[in-house]
Amino acid sequence: MNIDAIIISLFGAVRIENDIPERESEASVLDLIALASEAGYAFDASVMRRIAKLTPGQRGMLFHRLGCGFEDAVSGFAKHTSPLYRAFPNHKEIPIDQRLAYFFLHLVGIEVQHDPALYGAHPVTGFQDSLFGASEKMDDEFSVPLEVSERTFRFLRLADDAFMNDKLCAMMENLTPFSEDEQSFVKFAVAQDGFDAASLSGVKFREKLPMIYDMVDRETYAKACNSVTDVMRLAAHLSGPRVVHGTTRWAASYQVDADLSLKSAPKFNLKKSQAKGLLAILEAILERGTTDYQTDLMRHEEPWKRFASHVRVRGFEKRFPQAVAALNDLRSGKLRSWEAKYASADLTQKIALAENRPGVFMRRMTALGRLVEASGDDAARNMLAEAATRSFASVDPLKLVQLLVHLERTNFTKKRYHALPSGGVMTSEAAPIDMGYIAKLLREHLGERLSGVVSGSNNDELANIFIPTSNRGASSSNVRTSKGDRVKLSFKDEDVVRFFLHWHHRCDVDISASFYDANLKRVSECTYYNLRSADYAAHSGDILDGSQGAAEYIDISVGPARKAGIRYVLMTANVFSGLTFDTFDCSVGAMLRDGQTGRHFEVSTVETKLNLNSQTRRTNPAIFDLETGEMIYVDLHGKWGQGENVSSGAADLADVMDYFVNFHKYRATFADIIQFTENASDMALTADAVKERQDEILRDLAAA
Repeated sequence: MNIDAIIISLFGAVRIENDIPERESEASVLDLIALASEAGYAFDASVMRRIAKLTPGQRGMLFHRLGCGFEDAVSGFAKHTSPLYRAFPNHKEIPIDQRLAYFFLHLVGIEVQHDPALYGAHPVTGFQDSLFGASEKMDDEFSVPLEVSERTFRFLRLADDAFMNDKLCAMMENLTPFSEDEQSFVKFAVAQDGFDAASLSGVKFREKLPMIYDMVDRETYAKACNSVTDVMRLAAHLSGPRVVHGTTRWAASYQVDADLSLKSAPKFNLKKSQAKGLLAILEAILERGTTDYQTDLMRHEEPWKRFASHVRVRGFEKRFPQAVAALNDLRSGKLRSWEAKYASADLTQKIALAENRPGVFMRRMTALGRLVEASGDDAARNMLAEAATRSFASVDPLKLVQLLVHLERTNFTKKRYHALPSGGVMTSEAAPIDMGYIAKLLREHLGERLSGVVSGSNNDELANIFIPTSNRGASSSNVRTSKGDRVKLSFKDEDVVRFFLHWHHRCDVDISASFYDANLKRVSECTYYNLRSADYAAHSGDILDGSQGAAEYIDISVGPARKAGIRYVLMTANVFSGLTFDTFDCSVGAMLRDGQTGRHFEVSTVETKLNLNSQTRRTNPAIFDLETGEMIYVDLHGKWGQGENVSSGAADLADVMDYFVNFHKYRATFADIIQFTENASDMALTADAVKERQDEILRDLAAA
């Protein structure tokens, strides 16, 4: 796909650069609105204002470019997949003039009902796949009339330089490998004049940084590095892939990229030119003097020693003196890490050492509080409070709000959930501890620091929009959401929620739905071994091999499910037999079929779509709350083994449900932040306004 299609598909945005060239053919604003409408999209206010400022010739160029982009974005949605269902025979495409009329009526809030003569089809229709054959006799039986169908649009926002840079940082921080489209976007964004390499130094998880090494010069790359560990990751990347030896017919020996998390020790295979480049970046980081290089070197002591030996550092003493001196000190045992000093220190020394590293101090606040409580020493308690107060100003306010949530909500529970960088979750148990004295100081600090930063007062809707977390390890998505976000879909009884999965590889991938009541008690499941769940769920059938491209679906009838006492529906995709998701093309998502109008893959009905590329065999994209009419964005991974399913992994899925249904206990929302910034005289912020301005709001808060 071209870059416009990629930005539309990945981010729901359009790129309109400042110096867009003119084209001989001209276009009006209405022409562009009609073009977007034909593809099921609409422009938001920021795009409309930008389009209005263009010349007719510039709009002509934009019309030509977006025409190709929309076509690629829509057709590319299912380009590798044969449609599973045969019976969508009675569709009627809505003409463009009707779509424009619906669009303007939609903007002013008027509900539009389509012609009831339009027809859709029941999901269980026979298969186009040759493994199952086809039955034309079944088409009429599974074609059903529609009563009402409402046309909805996906609004596109403007992708300016700040938007592009924010998306690049988010994509670099996402721990799953780049998809083909994501890689194309990264190359494009890095090549732009507005690219700010230094902004990448603030990315918390660094495994993807080596992917841009060949796209920029060494000086630019060094600006993106925030510690010497980035150089070790780059050395592992440049040394090439490693071989993994399989043990089954599904998993023969294959190559995987170097482990840039550095959990496994890298093996070096570097050319002299590569060694020089690595040492040059290491020298630049040390000259900057903004990092605790001793701790970072000691964290991966043995790999660094082998690296120094491999590149023969003594031959570079004149050219890179600081880099060679640091590596020689490491090899001779002169360095001592912060962790080593902290481990051997007494309580008061631990507090003093932690204060020197404010970010670490915040992460260890509860652990230090436990030590203070165990000691019963009031002087130590006062020391901790005073050190915390001094450190708050040096920490990102978003992290402080998250700490406050932990101290006030999570600290009083015994069983706790912790999000992992891999995108999974783990549990732990610890006795509750009262850290109210720290929480009180933190509230006072945030009230002073954030007052007036964001214009607008709180709104109940904001409690359903979570602050993005940098350790999400999420799959690439076509919806701008954070884990735990509740997106209002307003399910009606006549609606059908369609879960879909499509992949292209010789393996068996399954899609499943698990049903829970209001008390999170598991009621039933709909999966390959249970194709129907009462009268509210139907599975398309199991496909064992996706070599030619395959798809599976589950349709959930909202009304019957509600009557059966179902409140939550958890979506699961898992590799029953085969390799992990990062070794083949696979996507999963959900459509809200308001009567099943339109094409088989109707892009405008897709509520969430994830390109699965995690190093796991299970993912849970979303939970649907049938009582509130909300979709809870989950994107949580799990390491199931070969042959596992939602029945054998029921206990694991129970933890997923408990974690995300009660997600407010663990993660900060925009409501938690706006309470410190609100101005009582301002109008309350709506959820849509926050989502539209999310990047700007987060930037303003981080700079406070």
